[in-house]
Amino acid sequence: LIYSYFFERNNHCHFTSGIFIDNSGSTCSQLISIGKTVLQAELSICQATRFDHIVIWNSSAELCTNIASAKPEGGTYPIAIFQNEATKNAFHQSDVIVFVTDGEIDNASVTQ
Repeated sequence: LIYSYFFERNNHCHFTSGIFIDNSGSTCSQLISIGKTVLQAELSICQATRFDHIVIWNSSAELCTNIASAKPEGGTYPIAIFQNEATKNAFHQSDVIVFVTDGEIDNASVTQ
């Protein structure tokens, strides 16, 4: 459905995609069933799919050029994406956005 929408809208199949990956401290938790940390599982999405923008975020946000160097740190504040000009631009330039988190975002952050 998404592919069809963008094909019809743009008369071709290219669209800009961005993935926004939570790398907060809580993503160091181990997923026993697959033998990876939450962050490793999140980053594996980037190995299977090409994205135009890869952003890692925690208490701050940054464009990620080397996913192997990403490590769990900081808090879980998605608003940080919009406090950094480069990551905010990546968000606004993306036609398709994949937002990945381990689900531990406090209610105050959700409403910002």
